[in-house]
Amino acid sequence: MRSLPTRLLGVTAAGALLASLAAVNAAAADPAPVALVQNNETQPVYGMSDAITLKVNIQTGVDTDKDGHPDTVQLRLKRPHTAAGVKVPTIIEPSPYNYTQSDRLPYHETQLKSDGTPSIAQYFADQFSALFPDADPNQDPDVPAVNLPQGAAPVPAKADMWDMTWESWFDNYFVPRGYAVADLDALGTGKSTGCPNPGSSNEQAGVKAAVDWLNGSAVGTDENGNPVTATDWSNGSVALKGKSYDGALSVEGAASGVKGLKTVVSVAGIPDWYRYSRSNGMPVAPGGANGYDLDNLATFVNSGPSRAACKAIIASNLTDKVAFNSGDRTAFWNERNYASSNALMNTKASVFLIQGTRDETVRPEGTLSYWQALQQYGIPSKLWTFQGTHMRPYQLRRDEYVRQMHLWYDHWLYNLDNGIMDEPKVDVQKPDLSGWTTQSSWPAPEATNVTLKMHADGSLSSGYGGLSVSQSMTDKGDAIDTESVLDPNGASNADSLAYITPKLTDAVTLEGFPSFSVNASLNGPSPYLTALLVDYGPQKYTAYSGSTSGQATLCDGVADGTNTGCSAPYTTGIYYPTSHPNFRVVARGWLDGRNYMNDSTTSLLTDGSVHQFQWKGQPTEYTVPAGHQLGVVLVSSDKKYTPRYVGTSGTESSTLTARTEFSSVTLPVKAGGAALGG
Repeated sequence: MRSLPTRLLGVTAAGALLASLAAVNAAAADPAPVALVQNNETQPVYGMSDAITLKVNIQTGVDTDKDGHPDTVQLRLKRPHTAAGVKVPTIIEPSPYNYTQSDRLPYHETQLKSDGTPSIAQYFADQFSALFPDADPNQDPDVPAVNLPQGAAPVPAKADMWDMTWESWFDNYFVPRGYAVADLDALGTGKSTGCPNPGSSNEQAGVKAAVDWLNGSAVGTDENGNPVTATDWSNGSVALKGKSYDGALSVEGAASGVKGLKTVVSVAGIPDWYRYSRSNGMPVAPGGANGYDLDNLATFVNSGPSRAACKAIIASNLTDKVAFNSGDRTAFWNERNYASSNALMNTKASVFLIQGTRDETVRPEGTLSYWQALQQYGIPSKLWTFQGTHMRPYQLRRDEYVRQMHLWYDHWLYNLDNGIMDEPKVDVQKPDLSGWTTQSSWPAPEATNVTLKMHADGSLSSGYGGLSVSQSMTDKGDAIDTESVLDPNGASNADSLAYITPKLTDAVTLEGFPSFSVNASLNGPSPYLTALLVDYGPQKYTAYSGSTSGQATLCDGVADGTNTGCSAPYTTGIYYPTSHPNFRVVARGWLDGRNYMNDSTTSLLTDGSVHQFQWKGQPTEYTVPAGHQLGVVLVSSDKKYTPRYVGTSGTESSTLTARTEFSSVTLPVKAGGAALGG
């Protein structure tokens, strides 16, 4: 659950505080003009105590709750009290999480018969927090784990009109520097009418409407229905920002091509919703919550005024169309792909992406594929990658994050030529967690592809390994975690096929997407293939803690009484767990064999038919130490992440048979390729 900002504890008169603030706003005279920009940066020249607050309900062009009226989205903002005629830009964080949610759907069945029908009733996971197993207790996870009684009215998940955005320091820092900062309730959530539909064009329309209101192109009203405009104080330049779903909404806004949107900052956002819950034709669990899909998410965030009517609409718009069992990229998913050619051609805003390479809630596959597409289309962009999971960069690299965000927004919203675009495009946290490096691209320019073949003796190398042989493993469709079937020394067994390099003479650093090419056949009900990239050798726990700069509290920006803009002390952990002392899974790659042609087409896959299966794995940033060995392990299903086909009786096993010499892995090698023969 997202915790209330520390500085709010003990504040019991929030309503009176807001009323007092409103009175100050109404009574204060316009201040004299100020020199906002000095040394080519905006300066904190405005106060917070007289900042002006506003709530506005903005009309969209859609009617998703089917009540005969256009849906509205609510924008809540805080802006500096400027002199008359001074206009400022706005930074918005759109979110479905500003109000608590109550409803939950049971997860989809994950143990399937060969005809795709459920074999047993799926156990309903009532602890939603299982979706975020790696969440730091001192940071806000993706959604608040609040379980309200059925029919209870959602309440604010954070202090209404106190902190704008989910980063408590953010408005205290940027409002004094001449920015309006705002929260936006996504369609069908909080105070926005309509029905949630993750990633849809209707959801995108809600974000676009907010930007349009700021540039004078959309209609807005106050809580009494009176018209409200922004053109007297808004200069029409807008940024969107956010983490996870909030970042997804920001990217959706960019793909709309809306006038005035200048930049987007997305932390672990979702540019392509297919890659959130699918990969290469296979349903894949976000955050290990197997059976979780977009209808589950939509029901969970359904907190708006229309939530009662939306339950049936979600069922017809999502549950009936999501096609959990197939995993194909259909028209349903194409609508939700904001990394497509059409979306990129429509994107006029710059994009700043931040992504943890070990994030399993929003896997790096989506963000880093989007990054590569942005480069192809020449869209101004910047990237951070780090070794953590689903976390905010402020807790990881606070000072540098604040510095770059300040320069980024100043450049794109105030047109200041401050050098941020001359800095290296990419910041990368080192795999050993010892610091950060910068580079001009991702993967780095020096990264090369090295292809290693799988040999009959279980070795993995670039050379010839002898005549091809067929080797088999059996997927029993049981409930054993995949790591549990691996031999700790890299040997094949009845449950897996393993191929391993000699001990490395030098360390090898990987950066990018590994890809697999396996000549194989499948027998039995399961059509799935899973490849694991594994580091074999003694493993040790490696940890990193985010710096607090020696302060008891972390304060950025101008205080307003008890609203200090400070965060509570924290310890941010990035770690490599030692689940096994002798090996560590570095990256995974999943494929539904029926999608061997592409992820949009289910092809006939008969028992014993041999195909050259080719697919990409999850991107990685990892160093295999000298003296270790690097292995590829092939299995069929992957219990924590994928459904399992178990046959019509629920007991049949499936057999994967691979042919050596015709099967290989291609590795993105940033350094140390000579140790692999590349």
